[in-house]
Amino acid sequence: IIGMVTKLQDSSIEMEWRLKHWTSKVVSLVKLSLGERNGRTVIEFLQSGVPRSEVDSVKANWHRYYWEPIRTFLGCSSQI
Repeated sequence: IIGMVTKLQDSSIEMEWRLKHWTSKVVSLVKLSLGERNGRTVIEFLQSGVPRSEVDSVKANWHRYYWEPIRTFLGCSSQI
C-alpha cells in the first residue's frame, strides 16, 4: 500500500492511496472523519477512485486488515 497524507484538519484526514500493483496513474482518495453521535465516537470512511475491478477486494481488505483488528483491539461491540 502506498499512501500520502494530503490534508489534515481537526477531525479528518485525507490521503492519496493505492495498491502497489496499480499503475502510478491510478490513485484513490481516502477520507477519514471523526465525529460524535449519541455520545459515541463515529468514524466516517470514504474512498473514491478505486478501479471497478478492485472494489470488492479493496472493501474486503479494509475490513480484514484494518476495521476488524481495530474493533478487536478496542473491544468494540459495535458493527464496523
